[in-house]
Order: sequence, then structure tokens, then C-alpha cells
Amino acid sequence: MSLGGLANEGDNIEFTAVNTGDYTIYLQHNTRTSANDEEFIKYPNNQDGLDGSGLTAIKFTIRTNQSVDLISLNGIVFTNPTTIIINKAHTETRRVPIIGKMVIRVGVVKTTLKVRWF
Repeated sequence: MSLGGLANEGDNIEFTAVNTGDYTIYLQHNTRTSANDEEFIKYPNNQDGLDGSGLTAIKFTIRTNQSVDLISLNGIVFTNPTTIIINKAHTETRRVPIIGKMVIRVGVVKTTLKVRWF
């Protein structure tokens, strides 16, 4: 992660999940931006990482208007998903591994998801 510019500010993704299902949110990607978003796959616009591949996270916050489940980080599927409670911020901080991708399971149509990371 770069020590200057956008790396200090982090990034964010906000969208409305039109349908129920598993939404993959990339915090880091070296070739795709939100212009490449698909219904269940979301990309950041920021590609300001040290190697130009975007910003991974050591801290992230998720906020939603309906309860959802965090089911996977960096391709590791949890034995028991973490429930993110409606209108309550869920924050995680870590040093290793750095988070590059998460999967959130949405069970209610038109759920708004806000993900902010540093």
C-alpha cells in the first residue's frame, strides 16, 4: 500500500443490491473499475496502490440499511458468516492478511451497502 496520496485516504464503494445473492466487492483490482461492475461484482475506481493495483485494506467498515452476512474475505469462506446488523457500522481492523476482496450475502432486495476502507 502506498504511503502517500489516496492510500492515506482509503476508498469506498456504495451501491444498492437490486436482487438477493452473494455480492463480491473488490477492494483491490489492477485492471477493472466501476465501469466494469456486474450485478454481483463491484470494483473500486481507485488504482493508486504502490504497484498500480489499487488499495487493499487493513481496516474496513460496512454499513447497510438491511441486515446482511459477511461470508468471505480474500477467498476464504467463513464457517459461520458474520452478521452485519441493519444501520449499525461493522468495522474490522487487522495487519495481516491485508484485505483485497470480500463477499457479502444480501437477503433483502434493494439493500444499500456502503463499504469504506483504509
